[in-house]
Amino acid sequence: MYLAGIDLYDIMKVTGHAPPKMLKKYIKADSMEVVQKLTDKYG
Repeated sequence: MYLAGIDLYDIMKVTGHAPPKMLKKYIKADSMEVVQKLTDKYG
């Protein structure tokens, strides 16, 4: 969901993770995936 561009706080609502730091531990994304996500979302 994160790599698809869903906002971190929206993911938290669905998964029940809180605080954001806890959810970030479970997100498995390398730097190139994050760059691609940002490029897709913001051009």
